[in-house]
Amino acid sequence: MDMDMVYISLEAFKALSSALFVCSGGFYCPNITTQLECPEGYYCKPQSIAPLKCGILTSCPARTTVPKWSGLAFVSAAIVSQDLRS
Repeated sequence: MDMDMVYISLEAFKALSSALFVCSGGFYCPNITTQLECPEGYYCKPQSIAPLKCGILTSCPARTTVPKWSGLAFVSAAIVSQDLRS
C-alpha cells in the first residue's frame, strides 16, 4: 500500500469541497462547481446562490454586490421632505 495516498469517502470530499468553496461578491453560485456573473438589474452578495432583484430607486450594473441609490432616490427624498415641512 502506498502511504503517500490518502483516500476519503465521496461524502467527505463533498463536505470538504463545499467548506472550501467561496462564491465572490458580484457573482452567484447555484452549486459548488458553478460561478455565474450577477446580471444587470440584480445584485449578488458574497456566497449568493441566486441573484437578488434591485429596488425601484436603486441602480445595479452587472457584478453589483450592493445596490446603489440612484439620483432619483435623492430627488424623491427631497420632495417628500419638503412636503412634510409644509
